[in-house]
Amino acid sequence: MEGPGLDFGVFRIDEFMTTLTDVILAAFIFNWYLQLRKLNGESGTRKLLLRHFLFLSIATFLGGVMGHGFLYVFGPYGKLPGFALSIIAVFMLELAVIRLSGSHLKPGFYRALYSLALAISLSCLTLSFWSPKFVWVAFQSTFGLLFVTGGLSWMMIRKRIFRDAFVQIWRGIAFSIAAALVFAFRYDFHVWFNHKDFSHIFLILSSWFIFKGAKNLLENTKG
Repeated sequence: MEGPGLDFGVFRIDEFMTTLTDVILAAFIFNWYLQLRKLNGESGTRKLLLRHFLFLSIATFLGGVMGHGFLYVFGPYGKLPGFALSIIAVFMLELAVIRLSGSHLKPGFYRALYSLALAISLSCLTLSFWSPKFVWVAFQSTFGLLFVTGGLSWMMIRKRIFRDAFVQIWRGIAFSIAAALVFAFRYDFHVWFNHKDFSHIFLILSSWFIFKGAKNLLENTKG
């Protein structure tokens, strides 16, 4: 079910609620980016985490405005900026977690994991430019969040290294999975609150827990 639009006379906003919830989600993420900027922490990790939240906030905003509200103006490629920045944002989070857990991995595995994460991100980015479809974002997010970020976070939890931070990150991943399931199975509650709108609620919670994990990491690492 596609959400209804609103006509304001001079212009219209298609999928109004989806656009609105995307903009609200972007505002939350940008606020968390601003909060993280106030913290110090290990400089490399800090830069990667800040880029994750900044790129994700811009991606979500553009995805809502260009990819939903004004898609009739921009056409299918209106989704591309949001898709591309989402892929980069997830990759930044992957790199942050790889960086923090690198000393606990075998050098060969560390290099292979970094190379695979880079290759998949670049491939999905390229495929998005070739054909701007959400499937490329979904694939890279699944790999980056669940297998790389989730897998390494679980390893660090078991080793009790930055345990509290990685527990929060895993909670964020869990809510991201919930959002994906709502989206995939199209749980539509109402014409004004469909599966896209509902999934954004879970994404707000997902980003909040990842923010809490990132905040904990910066507070417990030295600059």
